[in-house]
Amino acid sequence: ATVSVLYWKGMKFKNELEEEKRLVPKWYYVNYRMLESIIKKFKYEFEQLEAAEAFDEYRNHRVETLRNEFFDRVGENVSFVETDYKNALEKTRSFLEHTIYHAKMDVGGATGERAKGHVSFHPHIAIDAGSGFNPDSCVSQDELVRRIATFRDIYMDLLDLNRMRKVNREAIRKIVKKFDKVSGDSNQESFMAEVDMNEFCKSEDLTRVEQQLLDAVRRLYAKTTPGELEFQKFRESTIVTRQRKLKSQQKRAIFSDFREPIIFSAAIVTVFLFMYMFVQPQFTPNPAENWKGYVVILALLVGVILIAVYNKPADVCLTSVNILFLTLNIISADEAFAGFANQGVIANGILLPFARALSVAGGAELCLMKCLGMPKNILSAQVRMCAVVAVLSSVLNNTPIVVMMIPILRNWCSRLNMSVSKFMLPMSFAIMLGGTCSIVGSSANLVTIGMASSYHGKFPLGQQPVYQRPGFWQPALVGLPVCLVGILWMVIVSVKLLPERIPAVGQDKKMERSMGAGSLAKLMTPAAFQSTAKFDVMFKLLGNLHGMRVEESGITRLGSTVKFIVNTEDISKNARIEEPPLDGPWMYTIKEGDVAVFNCSSQQVNTVRQAQGLEIYNKHLKKLAGERRSRALIEATVSSDSALLGKTLLDMDMRRTQNVCCIGIASQDVFDDRDTTDVAKMCENFKRQEIVEGDVLLFEADKKQALYKWAKESWFSSMVVIENSAPPMRDTRNMIITMGSLLLLVILTSSEMIDIVTLGFIIVASFIALGVITNKEAWASVKGDVLLTIAASFGIGQAMSNSGIAVWIGTIITNVCGGSHIGVLSMVYTFTVTLGMVLNNASVAVLVYPVAYSACVETSGLDPEIVVLLIIMGAGLSFTTPMSYQTNQLVQAPGGYLFGDYVRFGGSLQIATGIASVSFLYTFGQTGLIKMYY
Repeated sequence: ATVSVLYWKGMKFKNELEEEKRLVPKWYYVNYRMLESIIKKFKYEFEQLEAAEAFDEYRNHRVETLRNEFFDRVGENVSFVETDYKNALEKTRSFLEHTIYHAKMDVGGATGERAKGHVSFHPHIAIDAGSGFNPDSCVSQDELVRRIATFRDIYMDLLDLNRMRKVNREAIRKIVKKFDKVSGDSNQESFMAEVDMNEFCKSEDLTRVEQQLLDAVRRLYAKTTPGELEFQKFRESTIVTRQRKLKSQQKRAIFSDFREPIIFSAAIVTVFLFMYMFVQPQFTPNPAENWKGYVVILALLVGVILIAVYNKPADVCLTSVNILFLTLNIISADEAFAGFANQGVIANGILLPFARALSVAGGAELCLMKCLGMPKNILSAQVRMCAVVAVLSSVLNNTPIVVMMIPILRNWCSRLNMSVSKFMLPMSFAIMLGGTCSIVGSSANLVTIGMASSYHGKFPLGQQPVYQRPGFWQPALVGLPVCLVGILWMVIVSVKLLPERIPAVGQDKKMERSMGAGSLAKLMTPAAFQSTAKFDVMFKLLGNLHGMRVEESGITRLGSTVKFIVNTEDISKNARIEEPPLDGPWMYTIKEGDVAVFNCSSQQVNTVRQAQGLEIYNKHLKKLAGERRSRALIEATVSSDSALLGKTLLDMDMRRTQNVCCIGIASQDVFDDRDTTDVAKMCENFKRQEIVEGDVLLFEADKKQALYKWAKESWFSSMVVIENSAPPMRDTRNMIITMGSLLLLVILTSSEMIDIVTLGFIIVASFIALGVITNKEAWASVKGDVLLTIAASFGIGQAMSNSGIAVWIGTIITNVCGGSHIGVLSMVYTFTVTLGMVLNNASVAVLVYPVAYSACVETSGLDPEIVVLLIIMGAGLSFTTPMSYQTNQLVQAPGGYLFGDYVRFGGSLQIATGIASVSFLYTFGQTGLIKMYY
């Protein structure tokens, strides 16, 4: 099997290309993998369009778009290869001429210049190899050997360059052939004809330089007796030397590939030999089954290394280990698949659609913005933000909260004129801290409780301690004080340990001038397309901003320019337009219903309308048919032969005929007439603007329907769908339904009137029936890989128990601690946190529970309740690395954090909360607040 895999790997051209890159890394090579990914994308979209029976016009439009994208990328690669080839060839030619020139100086060809000390590099000098040049006539044998070595190096560079151009041409040919196979086209022959016109596909220049070098070497050997023979030896020895060099590099590359696996394998073998020869552990009373312990340890080590070091999918690795244990009869089928029926795993799955519905409805977002308020300094802002998200995370799953909070936090920080880097990481950590305060706050909490309910240790009959399922808020006995300690610690140390990776808006004026208008939006919007077109868009100021001054509201710090505000409160006033002052803050007090005109790009339009208190002022938006969540912003450029030329928006009436709404025209100053102070008249003027060639229109529309219809026409030369630009879901009905359901979930679950799984199913089914979320959205929110990872961990945890590994590790922990209960708690907590740096927190809870149960309950006599709380704290609080928790990864890019920021800031918090967790657990156990002994 190994030989077959290696043979197959060698047959793949992309692997050959990767090998060339490693052997000769100084040249540019075609990005074969990137082009392959575009082909896969093309194939997937084409199959989706076929399955959906899309209109022929739209399908052809998308196919043509993807085809152009592919050939544009190929063209870029060809251009890079051509440029690199020319530069490399010119550099080699110049160096060769430089070498020949200096050799000529040594034979007296330019003694006068040489005597003056002016012999220097002349890259453009023309050297005629046949003009009687003979450097051998007056140089020593050592000098001759040195020159031959120099010429040999140049010759090897030319051979490498020749190989590079051939490999790149073959890569282009193969990738175009692969695209033709997928698309059904026949572009290879015509495209390669164009490619062959580039210099790197022609060998004339390279051959000319090579011949110049060989002629120089031939003249070098001209006066030696076996001159021609030596010249032939030079050619042969250079080729042989190059082949040996490549083989040596290849061996080093192979060793580099397998170095880490060899080191890890050697370490594992060493550990096992040491255990077998010196420790000789007895995992089970039956010596015939002792091998099971070794297998479990080996499989777990390999699985953790694959996940932590090689970044392999955790669900695949842990499921494979689980199946291995089942195959070797270490666990039964019921034990292997017990996780799929565990109440904690099911509860995790059902709460994800629930959190998605809260996010879609917008009720949680509205409450969050109300609670965050407008604090005056970073200290108070951090305290308020941490407190708000900690409370919310105690009743919702952590990951959806972070996804929902990132855009909210961006807008909030821009309004406060504070750096978002000071808040993103504390937000992630505060959400983890708040998640330890209830049984639904984190997936690890539910899984730990589910594991404790179904787990049975190795007690003699009649001695098994009785485990009582904790109440909804019972983890808060330890979680709440630890949360307070953690928030206090973050606020204190964030001043020194948390840098401003992304500056506040307006803080760095030099950056704004260098990046131009809208630079903040480039930091705030994670879209791939950054448009340069600017639109004047009218926004209505809602009641959230009523009574605030413009500067206090933060609307000027959303990355866009507020051109002016129309005061609609008092019609009797003559000056109803409020413009920004030249100097000083904008002191105008906002009234509900005022209209502000923003000058912004399409991305910035999306950012501004996501902010609370702002709504696009266009009555036609509410009349669009279809679901709001299926809409998007679409930027379209009017073509030269468009049927729209010379018409106005009023003439086209696109809302009725196309079900789209135009909200901006980029190339026209629509609202610059300061005499027009009536908002209705401003809207009328906007609709009467005449469309001309090159105008960029910004629409809101159902993106699929709009593209279907526009693909039939020749209205637009290009269309760009702005990513993640669906209008904010602020449906009052859905807000009331979702927030009422959240309150109902907390009350009924905390009072133990109904099981959380049953209630969760009822609520989610009601959401789908009432149209709060669709069935597709509900299924999309369920993370199958995460649930599979957690479910597979149950079988692995049972294997640790059946093989005796859990008891063996637990006994070691107890012996090391000398029977000290606080020592045992500290060791188990440290073991849990360490494993949590590389594995999913819920999986860590399942894997650690048998060890913790053995060390704390079976060996030390502690109650299972304290074990559950200990694992909830250890598995739920992982701050040290970005990989240790999914929320840490989500905030890394928006906050601009580096790995060292997690180590410094998160590591200090990890130590502080670890000491607090163990201390509170032990103290509350001694005082009787928590049952410590069974």
